Amino acid sequence: MALLKVFSDITTATNSGQLALLSLLDLSSAFDTVDYDILIQRLTTSFGIQETPLLLLQSYLTGRTQSVQFTGQSTSPRHVKYGVPRGSVLGPLLFLIYTADVGHIVKTRGLLHYCYADDTQLYFFCNSESCRAIACIEDVVRWNASSYS
Repeated sequence: MALLKVFSDITTATNSGQLALLSLLDLSSAFDTVDYDILIQRLTTSFGIQETPLLLLQSYLTGRTQSVQFTGQSTSPRHVKYGVPRGSVLGPLLFLIYTADVGHIVKTRGLLHYCYADDTQLYFFCNSESCRAIACIEDVVRWNASSYS
């Protein structure tokens, strides 16, 4: 559905003589790269979650360990600092919360976007004199590197 929507929008614009700019973002290992400190900050700043609900989510995320078991031997447990728990009900929701600011960044720059899981398509139509998409893409790259304010 996402592909059809983006393709249709681009076809319509180019048929009317506009330029189409498209940037495809794929956060590699996205669910494994969620930074807990940034997620907690976004839960508070962007969604207003505070006090007991915030403490419950912090408790859910922090203090986790993992180890690898192979042929009956295990590595020593190591603390997990990044990523939402795999196979959990909250994992995909927390990832969506973590990435929700991308939509705000894109809209403030006047671009269109379509998100599906860890894939995002940013696109924009313009005549040759008025292309402002590059600044938006730079904002999204900055957001990916740290919390966006």
